[in-house]
Amino acid sequence: MKKAVIFLFTLALVMSLTVPAFATGGFIGSPAGNRAPTLENVENENEDCTVDVEVISYADRDELNEDDREEIEDAYQQIVNMTEGSVLANAFRQIATNGNINADDLAVSDLFTMVFENCDDHDAHGVTTVTLTTETIEHFAGLLTFEDGKWGVVAAEKYSVNGDKLTFEGEAIDAYAVVVDTTEMETSPVTSNGGENGTSSLWIVLMAVSALGLVVVGVLYGRVRKTA
Repeated sequence: MKKAVIFLFTLALVMSLTVPAFATGGFIGSPAGNRAPTLENVENENEDCTVDVEVISYADRDELNEDDREEIEDAYQQIVNMTEGSVLANAFRQIATNGNINADDLAVSDLFTMVFENCDDHDAHGVTTVTLTTETIEHFAGLLTFEDGKWGVVAAEKYSVNGDKLTFEGEAIDAYAVVVDTTEMETSPVTSNGGENGTSSLWIVLMAVSALGLVVVGVLYGRVRKTA
């Protein structure tokens, strides 16, 4: 009996210690249910450019071709599974430092990509400036880009926020993420998508099993003491 108690106690202890400390970040709400930011305006410095821009959210990723869909899914997974010391975590901390914000209060509100079409009839594409609106723009903290499997921070001079509109130089890259300060928002950052399986769900299960194991240990230990 004593060996069984020691085994269960050790198992519960190990399981409780294996729960990782999640890095700052995550999502506000479920990115699989979020609508894409609304495209308000598109301007190109080249008068010959007739580019059409379509904004596609992570929720609508099935509209993308296979390569683009895999890229935005990779971007999503990196946000959900962000760890301390990763490129993305450092990007969050850079935004926090720039805005004098607690990094733990930052989260992604919008994950999307942009598709550029109908601009093949000229040599120089030129700079395309896009203006978007999102539901969380009032809490805007920073803008991230995802390209070649890595996240980066868009410099403050590359975008502007005016009322409920975000304007920046748009590119046909793999993904964009709008980062918000959740301090005054009703919801808190979550590290997994409520509609999909994320790593957080696994650790919640492990924590529950660990807690149950500790209860069993306590009961068995009490019985051992009574019979000793």
